Amino acid sequence: MKLILIESGFSVFIRNIASWFSDRNIIGIQLFVWLFVDDKEKWQNNKVDLNHENIHFRQGVELLFIGFWILYGLNYLINLAKFDKYKAYRSIVFEKEAYNNEKDLTYNKYYEWIKYL
Repeated sequence: MKLILIESGFSVFIRNIASWFSDRNIIGIQLFVWLFVDDKEKWQNNKVDLNHENIHFRQGVELLFIGFWILYGLNYLINLAKFDKYKAYRSIVFEKEAYNNEKDLTYNKYYEWIKYL
């Protein structure tokens, strides 16, 4: 299953909230099977960012989404005690897996985020 792209102002709202947690320019937010983006055409042509979000989607499926969000948040808070907000974000195990494999468009491994603990 792949993410469903939805062009929406919702991503702008999320970008403003996400700026509290990371200095990275958030251009989309994935919730369950939907990916809310600010520019659908740009996303359809950006295979690397789309693959990054699809890796997060697979992680969410593995942990029934709720588990993913809980572990993601806890991992961020633990990292924040050690690092600035950008490094705390980049040190989240789910982000490590996604960033390390986003350019491999055939990447489809399950529970690989565990090796980044």
